[in-house]
Amino acid sequence: MPELVGVIPPEYLDREKKDDFLLWLVRLPIDIWSKKFILMDWCRIVGVPLSKDLVQYVTGGREADTWG
Repeated sequence: MPELVGVIPPEYLDREKKDDFLLWLVRLPIDIWSKKFILMDWCRIVGVPLSKDLVQYVTGGREADTWG
């Protein structure tokens, strides 16, 4: 999967903007798999540990559908 960090608005590339970033990501009209990959890139770039809770939040409780 290509890096998707380029779609993230620059103002959200800060770990202090986590809540704003998550709200932005949840509202994006894209599939849950893309949301998960964007979340993974964001976590890697800003140094926030990726957690099941974060994936669950951005996928609307469908995190299991994105495993594998």
